[in-house]
Amino acid sequence: MKLTWRARVTTTVALVAAGLITVTPVAGAVPDIQTETAAVQLTAGGFDDVSLGQLLSNVSTSFTNNILHPFEGAPFPVGQQVAENFLGYLSSVFTDPSQIGNIPTEIQNNLNNALNAPFQPFYPTGSAPYLLPSLSNTPVTAGFDVGACYSPIGCLDINPSITLGGHSDILNWLIHGFPLVLNLGSIDLGFLGSIDLGSINFGTLDLLNILVGGNDQLEAEIRPLLEFVGSPASGVLWGSVSTVVSPIAQFLDDGIHLADALQAGDYTTAFNDLLDMPINTTNAFFEGYGNAYNLLEELGIGPILGTTPELDLGGLLSPAGSFFNALGFDFEVGGTSSYDLGILGDISLTASAFLRDPAGMVGPIASLLETGQAIAQSIGWDDVGNQLFNLAGMF
Repeated sequence: MKLTWRARVTTTVALVAAGLITVTPVAGAVPDIQTETAAVQLTAGGFDDVSLGQLLSNVSTSFTNNILHPFEGAPFPVGQQVAENFLGYLSSVFTDPSQIGNIPTEIQNNLNNALNAPFQPFYPTGSAPYLLPSLSNTPVTAGFDVGACYSPIGCLDINPSITLGGHSDILNWLIHGFPLVLNLGSIDLGFLGSIDLGSINFGTLDLLNILVGGNDQLEAEIRPLLEFVGSPASGVLWGSVSTVVSPIAQFLDDGIHLADALQAGDYTTAFNDLLDMPINTTNAFFEGYGNAYNLLEELGIGPILGTTPELDLGGLLSPAGSFFNALGFDFEVGGTSSYDLGILGDISLTASAFLRDPAGMVGPIASLLETGQAIAQSIGWDDVGNQLFNLAGMF
């Protein structure tokens, strides 16, 4: 990906990773530190009036869940992994001096991995709650609604829905292709047990190539961009931009409400809105504004072709993630038609379909912690808490 800004960011990461002159890490048993990192998203696009007490509570909760708990679970993972790798290097030299010849290769591999890690999607190998994947697993939902209401009898409604993969699966399918696997299930033989029929793998469907019309060159140019929008670095970048823009969006949102109240002659509401603006704006700075498209809706601009786009603006203390997490949509088509059948009564028919991909707010500080975890994993971190226990076990 030939981007001029990437070189600058890479230089910064290189300074952070200056201690990566290490070798393959030595495995060790580390006690699992269990913490909670529930991502708290307190807004959905603009705040209702927030009291000072609510503001303090919101800030405290977000700081604890999104920043403090992940940091406590894995403090300074890069520095700790570098230290463990370095001691592993010393141990290998004392054990077998001939291993010293492998050190330059180990140095180069670790450095390359560390420089690339912030710009690729981060999938933690573990499942501890302090780990911060760069892509959300909140599922995309699709479904339809078909119904009929006949006034003398009642209503019949069918509304099935299915859940698809979340942001993590969707981006993975675009980058690596959609696996075409048919699961054959199993046969139940009663007391004899069951027979697993296995599955048939038909290969992988290259979705990205299909979307670009089979243009291999364009596909090769887009794939690195897709990797970046799902990366920790994009989370830091978008989180930083959102932290600046969210208070502005909230100020404009409150200003629209204030103007509407003045236009309606409701001066009491207008005065209260004016008093609430400082706290609302401060809250947006820490917690985020939410869906930026809500500002357009405040101006009377509705869904576009039945779709409400989502571009979430996070705040300083919003959860870790990536720019791809901040994207979403709510697509719905259809409606209801009613018919007067005279003495036979009334009947109404409903037919609609929907596809919803929820977006999420992303914060810069939590995403920076996520970046550290991604770099640490790329140089050998096993995603297990505090590496100091590993270091102690080496002596």
